[in-house]
Amino acid sequence: MNFEHLYKARNLITKWIVPVSMKPKRKLKVIEVKLGREKAVGIADYENFNILVDPRQKPYEYLNTMVHELIHHMSPSWDESRVNWWANRISRFLWSHNYRQVKQ
Repeated sequence: MNFEHLYKARNLITKWIVPVSMKPKRKLKVIEVKLGREKAVGIADYENFNILVDPRQKPYEYLNTMVHELIHHMSPSWDESRVNWWANRISRFLWSHNYRQVKQ
């Protein structure tokens, strides 16, 4: 079976979506914080390389927020509508394939 077309597609997507700045040595950290005062459910903290997520969300919304903020980190130049479009599609795909967070 020839998978060459899949490798080419993966390489194109990686070059298009992930800028050079996102291929760092640092690791993104997810921090759960109540964000009521900020009137937000998630924040991409670029300076400290963190994703802040309000834990009071329902599971699907929580997943969508995590994906949304990750996309902000991966592609900081994208406008909010583009980030929303991709986050919704990725979240729907993960959810439909039974991705669920397991609290430990």
